[in-house]
Amino acid sequence: MENGEWVGFNANSVFNDGLMVKLLVNDGQVQFKALPLDLREQDARVLNHGVPVSASPAIADRIVTRLNKISAPFNTRLVFNPVTYALTIEEA
Repeated sequence: MENGEWVGFNANSVFNDGLMVKLLVNDGQVQFKALPLDLREQDARVLNHGVPVSASPAIADRIVTRLNKISAPFNTRLVFNPVTYALTIEEA
């Protein structure tokens, strides 16, 4: 930290955000469930760095927003339901 701000590796949220995806196949239907993760790289307790926990709604939204931004060139959009953990991939 410098002047109260994170610097270097820990300063970039892309290294703090994670997504665990589970593929489910039921009666020929493919479904995805997703669990957004906070890797806690900015946690005040250094021993927590890299130890994942479920992401807060704000971090989950940041993850999905970033994934949609990088998916746009492929004409796809991700829709995440934080209640059911359903992750749907749609054509944009």
